[in-house]
This record gives sequence, structure tokens and C-alpha cells, in this order.
Amino acid sequence: MPKQSPLNLDFTRIWQGGVDHFSDASKPPLGSGARFAALKAKIAKKGGVRDPGAVAAAIGRKKYGAKKFQALAAKGKKGA
Repeated sequence: MPKQSPLNLDFTRIWQGGVDHFSDASKPPLGSGARFAALKAKIAKKGGVRDPGAVAAAIGRKKYGAKKFQALAAKGKKGA
């Protein structure tokens, strides 16, 4: 069994109530297409899916709603 590395926790982002666990600072901005591409790659890597892009799109529609997801898709396509 490989040796596990210790947790690499970053406590530099602190807010008044404690550690900010909900920050999206490390993620690419919405509408850039980078989040979609990362999710698509993650799904493809797992395997067992014929069209990982379709699965990623379904997840995005469920998370953001059809209207907002379509606007993000158009923004990402325009930037590409």
C-alpha cells in the first residue's frame, strides 16, 4: 500500500466565522468553459460513458437551470 501524504490544508482564507470552505477562488470563472472541460475530462477518465460531454451538460443544466446554463454555454462558445 502506498504511503499517504498528509493533508495539505490551506487556512490562509479566513472569514469572521472561521475558515472559508465555500470559496470559488481556485476555480476558473463561470462562462470560460474551463469548468465544463474539466468535468467532461473527469467523467471521461472514469469510463463507462459513451458521451461525457452530454453527461457534463446534463449536470450543468441540473445545477444552474436550463436558462442560465445556456447563457454560460453561449458565453463559453463566444470566448473560444
